[in-house]
Amino acid sequence: MIFNGADLSPYFKTKSITGRGFTNNQLLITEITGADGAYVHGSKRPPRILGINGDIIAHDRESLRLTVDYLNGVLNVAEDVPIIFPDEPDITYYGRPSESEEGDEYFFKKDGTLTIFCADPNKYEKTDQLDFDTGEIEVKYMGTEQAPPEMEIVLSEDTDILSLINGDKELRIIYDLSIGDKVNVDFKKRKVFINDKLQMNAISMLAPKFWKLTPGINNIRIEPTAVDAVLKFREVYR
Repeated sequence: MIFNGADLSPYFKTKSITGRGFTNNQLLITEITGADGAYVHGSKRPPRILGINGDIIAHDRESLRLTVDYLNGVLNVAEDVPIIFPDEPDITYYGRPSESEEGDEYFFKKDGTLTIFCADPNKYEKTDQLDFDTGEIEVKYMGTEQAPPEMEIVLSEDTDILSLINGDKELRIIYDLSIGDKVNVDFKKRKVFINDKLQMNAISMLAPKFWKLTPGINNIRIEPTAVDAVLKFREVYR
């Protein structure tokens, strides 16, 4: 297991992991007095709880105590951090330890279970990057959840309107853009930067959609087409 960039495999041998199976859904229901059943008006996904059972490995009791101290230091985080498991090397979870259960302790080994609380129940692939050879590309998005991308556009012609379009959704930027100007759009944070300066006033109120990639085929178009552009995204899974 790689926890926040630290490879814990020399110190902690993972035996089993729970919390990576079927997705949990909490139904939002309203019960009506005097009526059978209930009205389901939606659902939501609770946080993901990962249970990691394993052994802390050492050569003797003294090194065992030192290893426990080291692991406690690594696991002591104040925010959600990236977690990667060896059987999913390209997938990242984000969470933090919430509790632990201790098992038996032997001369060279101590077993136990570590519980990881993931406020974000999704898991993420590595970042993909696609270059625009023309003003339009087709993105086959394989994730199961929508993903907000990032875009970097360098203008090859002067324009005062730049449109970033995905299907019927458009983010339109109105600004006096010249050849060589750089536009960065963070669709997750809903921010637009022009030449590294935040320019939220450049967003047109007629087309203010910070769109997301959806499962399946996404037809991404840039107008005008005379640009050098890069699309970055991470596939998101339940």
